[in-house]
Amino acid sequence: MAGKISFLFLLISVGVYVLINEKRKRRIFFIVVSFLCIVLLPVLFLDFNWVQSIFSSAMERRGQIFKVAYVASLENLPFGIGTSDIKNELENYYIRYDFKDLIGLSTHNTFLSFTLRFGIMGALAYFGYLLYSVKIAVKTKNPLLPSLLVILFLSSLTEHVFETHRGRFFFIFFLSFLHYVYNTGKNGTNSSSLKNLLNDQKPIN
Repeated sequence: MAGKISFLFLLISVGVYVLINEKRKRRIFFIVVSFLCIVLLPVLFLDFNWVQSIFSSAMERRGQIFKVAYVASLENLPFGIGTSDIKNELENYYIRYDFKDLIGLSTHNTFLSFTLRFGIMGALAYFGYLLYSVKIAVKTKNPLLPSLLVILFLSSLTEHVFETHRGRFFFIFFLSFLHYVYNTGKNGTNSSSLKNLLNDQKPIN
């Protein structure tokens, strides 16, 4: 589920980038193609009754999970419950609210997960890092970092993106890399200087 949502947000980010940066004809073409896909594909391939039943069930379960995670976060707000105890504590809360079918599921929200694990300071630290990244994105005017931040923020609302190795590696690697690019540019170096440095290296005989 997390992979599908991240892929959807990636497509949205690409669309926004095209609308902002590409020329007028390409914008019009992209809008027309996107509109046809949105309108025609569901009509041709989807059973709306099946989609509605699946969507309603998923939304109901997500609502139950968010409710339990929110209450658990408030009750452990100052310092959280720690990383090792979160699974057992969530199961206790699921049992308390008679949501036994949710046992084994995570919070499905990065902000709630950080609050539950580390308390209010953990949530503020994560949110502060996102704001700092937004500041860098505005300064650099590089479309890659804003696109990545959009994916990260929207994914954080529906999934705990750092719960899996793939999520941690993807976001930590690319965020660190883009921050590194910004810092090297701020210090007066750039990719061309790195390229020149590599070209100046003499081969070893």
